[in-house]
Amino acid sequence: AHAFERGGYTFGSGPSLWSGCAAPSTNPLRQVLDAVGESPEWVQYGGWNMYTPEAPAGFYAAAGDMGEWRRTMARLGDGERTVGQWDRLLEFIEPLQRAVLAVPPIALRADVAAVLTAGPYMGAMADPRIGFRADLPSRPG
Repeated sequence: AHAFERGGYTFGSGPSLWSGCAAPSTNPLRQVLDAVGESPEWVQYGGWNMYTPEAPAGFYAAAGDMGEWRRTMARLGDGERTVGQWDRLLEFIEPLQRAVLAVPPIALRADVAAVLTAGPYMGAMADPRIGFRADLPSRPG
């Protein structure tokens, strides 16, 4: 994840782009704030500027607008081939994404007690498609 520092604190921003913070979620930052009873005022953003090798001058990516994102990928990439690769990536990560979102990070630990804290979520992590499709992203489109 990406991180930034303010006032001696380090903040990670990567998971917030995917799972958000404004509503209860499995976002680690949101879970910590919920656990300590803090409820900040959340500011929603409409998008962000992105800089890539294909667009060194940058472009604006609107949050939540998948149609615009697909048009941008087609324009900056190899047209519909790039969009198809994106669609296959989303399909590939879907079972893993569901598993990750189902398990609160606070339930994960590195000792034998993980059986007690993460055990109730094992069903969500037991999708047989996870781990058996590692070749999909490398296949040509």
